[in-house]
Amino acid sequence: MDKQLTYYIDLISRYFAGEASAAEIQSLSVWVKKNDENLNLFNNYRKAWELVEQSMMDQKIDLDMEWSALGSRMNDKGTSVEKEIIPMISDGGNRGSRNTWWKIAASVLALFASAAGLYYYFSGPKMIVLTADTAIEKVLPDSSVITLNKGATIEYPASFSGKTRPVKLTGEAFFNVTHDQTKPFIVSGNNVRVEVLGTTFNVNTHTAEGNLSVVLASGKVSLYFTDRDSDKVILLPGEKADISSESHEIIKTVNKDSNYLAWKTGHIVFDNVPLASIISTLNSVYHTNIILSDAGTGKCRVTATFDHQPVSSVLNVLKGTLNLKVSEEGNVITLSGKPCH
Repeated sequence: MDKQLTYYIDLISRYFAGEASAAEIQSLSVWVKKNDENLNLFNNYRKAWELVEQSMMDQKIDLDMEWSALGSRMNDKGTSVEKEIIPMISDGGNRGSRNTWWKIAASVLALFASAAGLYYYFSGPKMIVLTADTAIEKVLPDSSVITLNKGATIEYPASFSGKTRPVKLTGEAFFNVTHDQTKPFIVSGNNVRVEVLGTTFNVNTHTAEGNLSVVLASGKVSLYFTDRDSDKVILLPGEKADISSESHEIIKTVNKDSNYLAWKTGHIVFDNVPLASIISTLNSVYHTNIILSDAGTGKCRVTATFDHQPVSSVLNVLKGTLNLKVSEEGNVITLSGKPCH
């Protein structure tokens, strides 16, 4: 157990025993508010205290009254504590009684689990949050590999110790999941779950249409809403699902976008594709803001292949092919040219 966690566990004990100073209470309030793990640890101690106090003293708990009393004392010392973070339990002003009951509470806690179990129960697995400033690759604890698109955020436990391998995604990422028949790999995005045993697939929680999309490269995945886990939709290789969180619809189609992984591979192929579609792909791959001055120009078609070329080179090819004018203002790139029919 690390030193900081040990310190705050001891501070929580002294807090409930009525031995913590005003400065320590303030420090504890900030620490508890820092993340859910700290809050859960505090609440577990609080529940044990309440259990003992209710059973041994049969005394009514009045949080608001105790908070008011504490607030008056803290104001006298020029200090404040977050009410929603550090709830208090009335003890009738008997500090000696608090010391006695905290020792009993500690005994109750000892009955819940072994020392190792208590540490896991209170602290829980460490969560890792990673945001990609550019496309990056990350190996997870189970050896699965995730490639994050620029701006994507992934959250996962430092070890997959439960019955599943949970991962939370915001943005776009490509998953190459290590197969484990006994422990499903579950990607959470918005109110949707993508569940696999081992496969490769792409997930984007922020498509241009405002939906969540999943494209399966190999294997098999099942998709469902968190409140409808019995209504699962199965994807097979080459299929795509567009998922609307608002309408609770999962629409499965054949994936016709050959460039859905261009952001990862750097390889872009346009085969007689309308300029409007090309711009959509470029904005996705290069994170640009390219627009057309005339919708008619978007009907012009282009056949070209690009491989790890900068967006400026791609625009030069389009400019020469369709006789376009390219202008920039701020972060907006405008393409102008004659309309096509």
